[in-house]
Amino acid sequence: MAGWRENTSSETQDDLDTLLDGSLGLATQLLEETGEVYPFALVMTVDGETEMAASNAGAEKPVVAEVVESLTAGLISNRDQYRAVAVTARVRLTMNDGSPVNAVLVRLDHKEGPALDVYAPYTLKGRRRKV
Repeated sequence: MAGWRENTSSETQDDLDTLLDGSLGLATQLLEETGEVYPFALVMTVDGETEMAASNAGAEKPVVAEVVESLTAGLISNRDQYRAVAVTARVRLTMNDGSPVNAVLVRLDHKEGPALDVYAPYTLKGRRRKV
């Protein structure tokens, strides 16, 4: 089975790699500073500029699903302005042995077609919250 990179232009690969690296870097920074990652989006404009997008769901501690829904709706309504987007949120996974794992989910989508979900498990160590 061919991987997504084998059927994707190098520009698209670079766009998605840029958004993934930026998303994971910001998520790591947020985890280390606050211990939390509220959903956010990084977008790549049609001009190749990377920008951050966030949503205020109107609550001090918003429901993650509502924030992701709000972000997604905003991205869809402005889709002509972007060539790629990455929506990032903290999730909890269950491993095959039933043990829970914290992870950051980065949902990537490109106008040329590739759409990927990348899960990055993490642990916070010590009072300084080192990821």
